[in-house]
Amino acid sequence: GFLPKNITMHHPLVSKSWLQSHLKTPSVRTLDCSWYMPSLKRPVKEEFLLNRLKGAQFFDIEEMSDKNTRLPHMIPSSVEFEAGVRKLGISNDDHVICYDTSGQYMASARVWWMFRLFGHEKVSVLHGGFVHTEFPESELEYGPVETPQKGDFKVDEIKPLNVTLKDVLENLDTKKYQVVDARASDRFHGKVPEPREGMQRGHIPDSFNVPFGVVLDNRSIRNEEEVRNAFIRAGVDLSQPIITSCGSGVTAAVLSLALYTAGIDSLVYDGSWSEYGLESLGNPVKQ
Repeated sequence: GFLPKNITMHHPLVSKSWLQSHLKTPSVRTLDCSWYMPSLKRPVKEEFLLNRLKGAQFFDIEEMSDKNTRLPHMIPSSVEFEAGVRKLGISNDDHVICYDTSGQYMASARVWWMFRLFGHEKVSVLHGGFVHTEFPESELEYGPVETPQKGDFKVDEIKPLNVTLKDVLENLDTKKYQVVDARASDRFHGKVPEPREGMQRGHIPDSFNVPFGVVLDNRSIRNEEEVRNAFIRAGVDLSQPIITSCGSGVTAAVLSLALYTAGIDSLVYDGSWSEYGLESLGNPVKQ
């Protein structure tokens, strides 16, 4: 597969039993990264206060984002990321474990990608997600969160794992990257209205469609061969570089996580359709 230079593959998934045996390890830091489509109005922070893994902190992708744009939860600056992560008690030596309650890696996969983007490779996702009834009460806690001792996390480098609208528009001509869209087929083909106002329907010209649910089996990420086949069936050449895209950069990261488990690194288009598809920008679209 295609890998940007200087990237070391760390195993991106940890099992429930691995996590249970490391809950008391001080350098293992768990983060609840739960996020749902705004239309679902899920009170994720309240849910976190009612049920969480012992010692977990809440990573809010809306809070930890660029406040200078109207686009949803775009990546923050490295200074903001560093400050936010320190507040969660995290340092560079820590192994960060991301989990969520969606059963679909929303937004644990995005947070995994964000840590890697900001140079922290010791990050994994809880395979299967978090279902509180599957953990004994002794491993859970509820109520107000104890403020952790501040970490000394430092962003040493920003990895080339993100692309911008400019990159995507250039790629329409160069075709250096294959853009893979994680949205549902009906949205990809413009058969249904977009959930956000003021958006064109359709997809980025020449992009491929792998709806993110295809790489999941129930709550698990499919095995390496099945993941590869899902992309190959959609027409993707796995020996060539890949950009993942979606509605707003959350489920694109699920595709990138699945690809990574199959030994392939990819880039995420952070703005995704929320940016590319804006009617006001008038970018070329296909249906």
